[in-house]
Amino acid sequence: MFRHLNRANSILNNTILSIFKDREGDLWLGLDNGIAHVEVESPVSLYADNTGELGTVYAISGSVDSLLLGSNHGLFQWQGGKIQQVPGSQGQVWDITKIGHRYLVGHNDGFYEFESGNFQKINEVTGGWRLFKSRFNGTYLQATYTGIATYRSITNLETPRYIPGLTKPIRDAVEESPTILWAADNYRGLYRISGGNYSEKVDNITENQQFPNDYNVKLVRFNQRVYSLIQQQWYEYDQASGKLVQSKWLNKALEGVSDVFQISDREILINARGILYRVNLDGRKFQWKIIPPKYYIGKLVAGNTRAFKTNKAMLINLDDGFLVVSGVGNVAAKIKVEGFSSGKLIQNGQSIGYGKAVQLRVISDAFGYKKPSVYFRVDNGKAVNPVANGRIVLNNLAGGTHRVV
Repeated sequence: MFRHLNRANSILNNTILSIFKDREGDLWLGLDNGIAHVEVESPVSLYADNTGELGTVYAISGSVDSLLLGSNHGLFQWQGGKIQQVPGSQGQVWDITKIGHRYLVGHNDGFYEFESGNFQKINEVTGGWRLFKSRFNGTYLQATYTGIATYRSITNLETPRYIPGLTKPIRDAVEESPTILWAADNYRGLYRISGGNYSEKVDNITENQQFPNDYNVKLVRFNQRVYSLIQQQWYEYDQASGKLVQSKWLNKALEGVSDVFQISDREILINARGILYRVNLDGRKFQWKIIPPKYYIGKLVAGNTRAFKTNKAMLINLDDGFLVVSGVGNVAAKIKVEGFSSGKLIQNGQSIGYGKAVQLRVISDAFGYKKPSVYFRVDNGKAVNPVANGRIVLNNLAGGTHRVV
């Protein structure tokens, strides 16, 4: 496999003065203005457009070798590390759905189709955030700027029908049953739509319950039930009271989650305390697999982080690019911890003066993908925090003995 690394797609400078390969199989490049590290033996790779042409990516479709990207600048074809904009596609692209050889594109200016190099408008439905096929009757539903559009057949997209009683901008919708549909407002609010063909009643559940902060609601579906994430708390619908109640199961199993995207019926991508995890449901238990933050720190699209599966990998949209994850697991690596106080190394059994700050340095024998993500907890505290930049700083410690795990 041949890959051309340059300023346009990864490194910050094209002037390479020296090359070194380390024991992990990664490359170190000596540039005329610094040092670059290139991970070769890694299941995670990053594409970054440093020219500003691509913009912020919101949608991805295709295969790892040939992709279609939707951004706030339009629709782009990506192949071999190079991008080319599709003529006439300028503007905000929210969604790309591939059906057969057709790519259906939710755009700020309407609903489009891209096939065999041609980009043409299907209808005037603006802001198609998400198009999906009903799991119950085979129709297609589309969350848009003006409610939820429905299509009886994928071969007849020119004449959409809208779910009655809902004209708000809907960012996402999830079916719970043939007669219950949940819809999340783009700004604030959660709707429960009931009846055959979802046409009888629309209830703004969070407004009825006077939720003070029902902004940016996220939806997931597990075991035939729909759950909502509102301000880092998980809720489920209680049939008896007709109200949302906190989900004991998810608030315990998925604590600290600020954003979530459903990849499949049993797999989600979550953001917990600024770190992404690929999470799988096994029975009633969740298995978390971390995606190291060094690949996306400062690049996540706030409130719009999504995962897209291809034939070989999972892709995550980023500001000015995307992340390719072909495998994520817990990597075994050796770590060493050294303590310092007042700039001096703390010896084993040494006491520290009262009020003195302690800095712990966490050192790994790996630098590339195999470098572990380390977390710590002080004494019996509930909070588990990530180690940032290999350092833990402990201030205002009370007198006595303390334990850092």
